[in-house]
Amino acid sequence: MLFISYVNDTPRCIRPKFADDLISYVSGSNISSVQTELQHNLDELIEWSKKWDMTLNIDKTKDMLFGGKPGDTVILNAGGSHIENVSEYKYLGSS
Repeated sequence: MLFISYVNDTPRCIRPKFADDLISYVSGSNISSVQTELQHNLDELIEWSKKWDMTLNIDKTKDMLFGGKPGDTVILNAGGSHIENVSEYKYLGSS
């Protein structure tokens, strides 16, 4: 028996989707609520990947903050690993 997972069944908090790259984005008025919601989204994606017996490449998973106040940072963890903060990222399919 073969089970196939399509990108269309990823958690609704994960958008947009391009090939095997996924993004979750959150907009909010304070860094704490943004971080909480992003961590929830990441946890949901991890559970989804376990359901389909897939592994997320945590080394390629990054977080980027747009706006915010100087010194603001988002701290995310996936399976005990810290997600790297970056100031730029080349997203597949973008120029």
